[in-house]
Amino acid sequence: MIIKSRIKLKSEEKLKYYRVSIILLVIAVFCLFNGLYHLEDSANELNNNSTKAGVLLILIGTISFFVKNHNLKLKKLNLPIDEITFKERLEKLIERNRWAVDLKTQDTFVVKTDRNGGGGRFMLSRSYGEMVFITISSNKLYLKSIFDYDKNFGITVSLGENKSNEKLIANLIE
Repeated sequence: MIIKSRIKLKSEEKLKYYRVSIILLVIAVFCLFNGLYHLEDSANELNNNSTKAGVLLILIGTISFFVKNHNLKLKKLNLPIDEITFKERLEKLIERNRWAVDLKTQDTFVVKTDRNGGGGRFMLSRSYGEMVFITISSNKLYLKSIFDYDKNFGITVSLGENKSNEKLIANLIE
């Protein structure tokens, strides 16, 4: 699941994680085809609203994709304490915050948080939970928190939950 300081998603997880970018790009393609189909009606100009919307959505979808792709990179921190002490502290933090352990190996933890994400309207909502990826290798701590794509079905608005999770875990090494 974690390869070379980066979160590696399976195919179905990629569809869930990049869903907003994919939806925007699909709508953009339809807008562009609609604009090009009606090209004869608009005196051979690419200046109709459908074409403009398609170009704008391609731009927004592409930016969204690159931002999400960049967010899969793990943060690298020095681990000044020994691994056993860190793991003990991490397990206490997980228990104290009632996080669910999704994966636990000798050097990797994947935990899921649970939040009350109510208050959103339509498809726009606050986070219902996050996934925190933690790997220990050669006195280095690799860490990243992303929204839990299994719990968040709409467009998720982050209010700093991921940074808060990362800060809680980074504070364990002090």
